[in-house]
Amino acid sequence: MEVRPYTSQWRGWRTLASDLIKDYRSQRNPTELVSRRIEDAQIMEQSAFGRRVSDRDILDIGPGQVPVQLIYFNALNRAIGIDVNQIIERRTPLALLRLAREAGMVRAVKTFGRWAVGIDSRVRKTVAARLNVRQLEWPKVLCMDARDLHFPDASFDFIYSRSVFQHITNPESALNEIRRTLRPGGAMHISLHLWTCPNGYTYVSTSWEWPHLRGLAKPADIDQSRNRLRLADWQRMFDEIMPGTEVRLRGPQTPEMIARAAELVRSELHEYSLEELVNSELSALWKKPL
Repeated sequence: MEVRPYTSQWRGWRTLASDLIKDYRSQRNPTELVSRRIEDAQIMEQSAFGRRVSDRDILDIGPGQVPVQLIYFNALNRAIGIDVNQIIERRTPLALLRLAREAGMVRAVKTFGRWAVGIDSRVRKTVAARLNVRQLEWPKVLCMDARDLHFPDASFDFIYSRSVFQHITNPESALNEIRRTLRPGGAMHISLHLWTCPNGYTYVSTSWEWPHLRGLAKPADIDQSRNRLRLADWQRMFDEIMPGTEVRLRGPQTPEMIARAAELVRSELHEYSLEELVNSELSALWKKPL
């Protein structure tokens, strides 16, 4: 099975520098980012259980370099994360060398760049302040593929994932593993970016013109880690593997975008639905029957 971590895609030194500058500017004051991530975790919690949960076994699939939501859940629960990328807790030269050996130089250079401009340090301090703790208790993050979870059946009360499943080839295997390792009465919450959204999360400036679907984007401008599944593909998977899954779609949508999408559905993009073109995010909530 192929694993394609999107952080390892090489697009040139200039693009790498540009990405780091964008990260620095967007996270120079990470208060809004951290608050949004924690609020998203609270929304997931409320949707799944209707209250703040404690003393539960929780799995985060793909927590990221500074696992804000995993830290939040770990405060009152037994939370653990998995990622195909190595998540570094202690920033040392040895850890960076190990990352280069295991994940490649692109990922190592990006990580070093984040350290050098202080992105990760600021986010960590902001998370500690937001949770009102002096020192963060770093949760355990294992290097593991979501399609082959090394946990016994019925191990978790809650499994969630944010912005990861669009990068997984053969996501059916990951959904089957979630179903297997989730306890009866437990809940799953997944959010993912739709390939058919207005910009497809590509690297081109014509962001509201669906360039990746209309042949206007060069191969180098397209995130090659995406599985390119469409809305109907996701809905079919959830229906087959997790019947009763509640699927919700989210914009952003503007009248201008909807009008442009409707125009393209009548012409170049006639094989696509208006619904899949104007929505950028899919979220899925499933509760395993008792």
